[in-house]
Amino acid sequence: FSNTSQNFYVKAEIRDSSTNTRVYRDSSFVSIGPLRRDTVQLGSFTGSPQTTYRILGWTQLSGDPDPSNDTVKTYSTTKPFFGAIIKEIALPRNDSAFQDITFKTLDNQILIVNSARDTVFGINENGAILSKYRIVDLSQGSVQDFPFGLYYDIETGTFYTSQIGISGTNIQWCYIVHYSANFNLIDSFNLSGKGVGLRISALSNAQGPNLCYVHRAIFPSSYRIYKLDLSNETSPKIDSITLTQPLYFIAGALEAVNDTIFISAGSGSNKINLFTKSGILGNRTFEDEVRGICIERRQIGEYINAYVNIGGYKLYKISTGLRWTQKVNEKSVNYSNHTVPTFIKDIKGIGKFVKNPE
Repeated sequence: FSNTSQNFYVKAEIRDSSTNTRVYRDSSFVSIGPLRRDTVQLGSFTGSPQTTYRILGWTQLSGDPDPSNDTVKTYSTTKPFFGAIIKEIALPRNDSAFQDITFKTLDNQILIVNSARDTVFGINENGAILSKYRIVDLSQGSVQDFPFGLYYDIETGTFYTSQIGISGTNIQWCYIVHYSANFNLIDSFNLSGKGVGLRISALSNAQGPNLCYVHRAIFPSSYRIYKLDLSNETSPKIDSITLTQPLYFIAGALEAVNDTIFISAGSGSNKINLFTKSGILGNRTFEDEVRGICIERRQIGEYINAYVNIGGYKLYKISTGLRWTQKVNEKSVNYSNHTVPTFIKDIKGIGKFVKNPE
């Protein structure tokens, strides 16, 4: 540093680059011998998500003959990681009967189905009820109807539910029920005999009119996702994907099954996994079982967030660590003026794509 011993301050500050507000400042007084180097450790700093900071570091030596080489400057942008909790949202009723959830893009409502009350609640990010809809009760004699799956079809502006008929401990049927934007009944059909399975506990938009992804819930675990065309009631299956780990909930699909971002959890599990056909992107464990998941759909340039139903009594808004964007050699597709994310490449594979599933 010098031919003689020196005593001086090392200082640093961090500012929010958009507002120039100083958010951090620290310094340390050091003593260093002739022609020596040293490392100074200052206090830690935790930034806010999705924020760019300007970072300055400098030395302050009294009588320095050349202060022009005393300062370094850099910029750093914080990025959310998968599973980071952004916000906790209390659900409208404390009965732990809330199941699958979906995100209504047009008015940014979070909709969640309550299986004990045959009701879909629409809430905002503060948990305030914005809308409430009764859904059709398909109970027949001793067979009780329990709605579980729910998704908003952004192409048609309508909703689909999966409603399961249970007698004692036996599953008798699973209906896919189509509703209007105000939850007036449009149509329904029984999945029995369609080769998909009788218990479909989660639905996800597959980016096309009346297209959705479902999982075949075979307890204790399921490894199969089906892509369905719900406008074809006699033969709804289009494609499927088989994974090497169990799947329970899915959300946030792209335009083709092999380009899909899924978020999943095992039955009764408190762990979720974010993955594409080509591999796992991240995972997170919560304090209670995950009942349902949906991806928040926003505009290009914004990060992708998800809502997670924890135990049927609260939601977490979490980050996925991914951004709604368009990359070279990839494509984003716009449906009804709502952009969907491109998929992530070069991830070690965990599953295989199956055309024309049996």
